[in-house]
Amino acid sequence: AAQYYDKALKYCAAGFMEYPQTTLDFVSSHQKLLAKSSGRILRWSALLKTFISIRLNLSMTLLKEPLNDFIDAREQAELSLEELKPFCKSKGVVLTGRKLKKIREGEPEQTFIDAKKFQAKAYFRLGCAQIQLGDYSEAVQSFQECLAATRELHPDEKPDNAVMRQILEATRLMRNQKKRRRKSSEGDKII
Repeated sequence: AAQYYDKALKYCAAGFMEYPQTTLDFVSSHQKLLAKSSGRILRWSALLKTFISIRLNLSMTLLKEPLNDFIDAREQAELSLEELKPFCKSKGVVLTGRKLKKIREGEPEQTFIDAKKFQAKAYFRLGCAQIQLGDYSEAVQSFQECLAATRELHPDEKPDNAVMRQILEATRLMRNQKKRRRKSSEGDKII
């Protein structure tokens, strides 16, 4: 499955590549937009949604047996979050400019909803990878960001049980790690 997701990423990336000579208007206009924004994609489109979805599915696949490639899983989740950043500020707004300091208003509300759903999923994948890499405090923070993104869309719903279980697991592992460090540092003091 990871090979198929990787191949799909390559196909999607072709939509964002720069072509030196093209007579296709949609490609040249897309290239101009990318050049203005330092290569950032600042228009919500089916291609961008597909690209992010594939990254998140690849991240999930990399977290599982037999791959267990936690570093690449983390990277795919982080790349997804970076792509989503301009669309997750608030409803009807997209951050623009090279450093995302400018605001473009009038974006459809559905863009924000879709982006927040992807953001929650990306933070969940990131947290899962961070647990596997032993970055427990970062994992707790990622899972809390996942809950925050979901809460923004559905303020009255109770938190997802899977996310809460992951927070508890990361917190438990973090406590155990601190205990082991204290014990090893106490052992060093005795010597």
